[in-house]
Amino acid sequence: MKLLDEIIDLAVDNSGPLSVLLRKCLLLAHTLKNQRLRTWAEKELDGYDETDELPEYRRVGAIAKGHFFGPFQAQLKNQPLPPSVLEPEHRRFATEVWLTQPIAAYDREMGKKGTPIIEWPPDLTAMYQLKFIEGYALNRAWQVIPPSSFVALRDTVRNRILKFGLEIRDELGTVNNDIHAIPPTKVEQSVTTYIYGGTNVIAGTAHHFAQIAEVSVPQGDFGSLSAALKELGVSEHELGDLKQDIAHDAIPPTARSLGQKTGEWIGATAAKLGAGAVKLGGNVAEALITQWLRQYVGLPPH
Repeated sequence: MKLLDEIIDLAVDNSGPLSVLLRKCLLLAHTLKNQRLRTWAEKELDGYDETDELPEYRRVGAIAKGHFFGPFQAQLKNQPLPPSVLEPEHRRFATEVWLTQPIAAYDREMGKKGTPIIEWPPDLTAMYQLKFIEGYALNRAWQVIPPSSFVALRDTVRNRILKFGLEIRDELGTVNNDIHAIPPTKVEQSVTTYIYGGTNVIAGTAHHFAQIAEVSVPQGDFGSLSAALKELGVSEHELGDLKQDIAHDAIPPTARSLGQKTGEWIGATAAKLGAGAVKLGGNVAEALITQWLRQYVGLPPH
C-alpha cells in the first residue's frame, strides 16, 4: 500500500517535518477506521488541551528559576526556585514541563541557539511573589527545558509510528495486501501497543475507568447492562443489535461461554470504542464487556 510505505519511509527519515508524517497517519487512521489512531494523530498535530492526559514522552523534567527585586534596587537573578515552597498542585511548575503545543512548534525549536524556557503564568508568579526569599519579591519566573527534550520527543513519535507501520505492513501480507481486510481488533491491538505504548485507558479517564470497572450487572437486567455499555460509548443502535444477538443465541444457564452472535458483537464493538466517556483499547473493552454479558445471562466468571 502506497500510503503505508510513505509513512514508513518518512518515519525513518529524520529530515522531514513530523507534521507531514502525522497527517499521513491521520489518512491511514481514516482508512483503517480506527478512532484511537485518529485521536492521537490529531492531538499531536493540533496540541493537547488542559483536560487531556499527556503522553509520558511529553512530560519533561525541568527546574524553575526566577529574578527577584529587593530593597535599594537590589536584584537576584537566575535563582533556582525550590519546589517545596509551592503548593502540591503547583509543584510541577518547578519540576516538570508539559509540552502541550502542536508537534510543529517543537520541530521549529530544533537548531535554535540558547536554552529554551517556558514562562510561568503571571498569576502564579504573583501568588508566590513573597514566598521564596525574605525581603525580595519574585518579579519573573520560568522553567528551563533541556534542549535534548525536543530531540527525544520527535524521535519517540517517529519510532512509535515506524513500529506501528511495520506491524500493519506485516499484517497486510496475511490478507493479500487488502488493508480493509485486516481485523479491526488487530489494528486496535497494534495502536495500543505501538502508538500508546501499551496504555489502554487514555485521555484522562483512568479515574472514571476505575469506577466503571467496578460496575456489576444483575442477571437479566438489560437496563443496567445498557447503562454500563453506554458509559463506554455504545450506541442505542448497537444495543439493539446486541439484544437481538442474545435472543438469537438463547444462551442456556449451563453454557460455559457466550453464543457465537454475541461473541461477534463483542469483538466488533470493542474494536470501535474510543468516543465514549471512557476511552479504551480493544483488549480492555472486550474483557469488560464480556464480564458484564456473562453476568447478564447468568454465566460464571471466566
